[in-house]
Amino acid sequence: MRRITIKLTLLFIGIALVSIIVVAVLANYTLHSQFGYYFQHGRERWIIVTPSNLSQMMQMMGPPRQGPLEQRFLSSVNQSIWIAALFVVIGAAVASLLFARRLTSPIKHLTEAARKISAGDLKQRLEIETKDEIGELAAAFNSMVQSLDRNRTINRQL
Repeated sequence: MRRITIKLTLLFIGIALVSIIVVAVLANYTLHSQFGYYFQHGRERWIIVTPSNLSQMMQMMGPPRQGPLEQRFLSSVNQSIWIAALFVVIGAAVASLLFARRLTSPIKHLTEAARKISAGDLKQRLEIETKDEIGELAAAFNSMVQSLDRNRTINRQL
């Protein structure tokens, strides 16, 4: 049963990682493009063109130049995105492990009961906790064990 738990856990973690990477890349792209747009268009509104600042205006019309403050801001945003991503991955790992164990626990109980029945212990019954497919499987298992026990009793009486 551990293989299913591990596979489900890894699947959920993989989905969380892919989602985080997509969101981080999109956020990073959007941040850089919006920051660049601000540098190109936001500053231009405040410049009054005079012969003395014409060269400054020409520089601003080229690719946006980011100073150390802007670089620090962008790197801190990127760092925050990746720290948040790390916490999400850890949370996804814990949640997926709990979910996978909850999903595979009834199957583990069914396997244990089946092994005991194959050893001759027909007193085994499963507790039906849900009404989903696993609950239906447990009910069918209990019905099968009851039928086997009844047939064994009839055979002994004969």
